[in-house]
Order: sequence, then structure tokens, then C-alpha cells
Amino acid sequence: MSLPEAAGLLADLIAVPSPTMHEEAAAKLLADKLPRFGWRGAHIDGIGNVVACRGTGNKELVLLSHIDTVPGGPQIMIRDEIIQGRGSVDAKGPCCAMAVAGGTVEVPSDWRITFIAAVGEEVDSRGARFRMPLHSPDACVIGEPTGSDGVALSYRGRVLFSFTAEDEGAHRSGSPGPITDTVMASASVIETAKKTWDRIFNCNNGHGRT
Repeated sequence: MSLPEAAGLLADLIAVPSPTMHEEAAAKLLADKLPRFGWRGAHIDGIGNVVACRGTGNKELVLLSHIDTVPGGPQIMIRDEIIQGRGSVDAKGPCCAMAVAGGTVEVPSDWRITFIAAVGEEVDSRGARFRMPLHSPDACVIGEPTGSDGVALSYRGRVLFSFTAEDEGAHRSGSPGPITDTVMASASVIETAKKTWDRIFNCNNGHGRT
């Protein structure tokens, strides 16, 4: 089946497996194809990300997605103009959409666009972390699946907690002790997070997505 060039980019990229830590072949393919879509300076940086740019202005828009996937199938399948396969949604689809759109849009003289297809997102975000000190963008759009009917204004990310507690060795009959204190503190955080999520979810359902 013959695909439009933009869809062909996605199909070609899905056809090259790129589980985290093994993105090299897919990164080379994407870097080689980006000039056809209007990008210049396409290259693979020191950590393995694919980077390209357009425009020369002082203001920077970063288009950031990732090229790595979790391991395994499904294998690529094209049927009735639907492309399926590992990474088609997370996140080679958004990545290719950004590559095509960002390479087509007119860039004002005071702006530049930087496209980044990062490595390592599924494990440690090493690709994005490598780029962070190199950019101070005026805007950044993340190419990550969030559904087809809205745009996320923020991303959940993650917060890591470390709980510690100690006492002076009191008898457990008079005090629950440090272990119990840390477990209870953890449970309190989980309960607070759940209540916050329920409140946001109910608010969005009642007043529309924000």
C-alpha cells in the first residue's frame, strides 16, 4: 500500500525497533530523513538524541518527543490506512507529527524551532536531561500521547518521597515506633493524592476539560 510521505516516515520509523538503550538505528533513519521535511542541521548528539532546527531568531520553540519504546511487539501492520506497531502511539506517532508539522510551518524571523527526538524516555529520561542545560526555550511542546480530544497543559511527571523516622528506643507498648510512623506517613500521602485526583477529575467532568 502506497502511503503519503508523512505517513511513510512513521511507518519506516516503526519498522525499526528502538527499545530503550538500543535506539541507534532508528535515530539514524530519522536524522537522515528530516531534511526532506524542511529541517536543517539534523544530527545525533552526544547522548543519542536526534536534533534538528529551523530559523535563526532569538526566541526558541522546542518540539520534544522521544524515539525509544518499551521492548517487544506488536510488529508493524498497515491496514485500511491505519498504522499499527510498537511505538505508533508512544511516541513515534507524536514524534513524526512534530517532525512533519515543525518542518512545514512558517517560522517568524525572530523565532527558531528546535526538534528533539530524545532517547531513554522509558527508563531514565537521559536524552531530555542531556538537552536541558543546552536550552532556555520560550515555549516547549512535548510530543507524548494524551488522547485525541485535548491538549495537556501540564504532565503528571513523578515525585519521589523518602520517609525517615527515629526515636530513642522507647518500648513499643508505649509508642508505635519509627517503622509504623513511616508507613502511616506514606499512607497519608497516598490518601491526599487520591483526594486531590478525585477533586480534579470531578471538576473537569462538571465544567469541561481545562
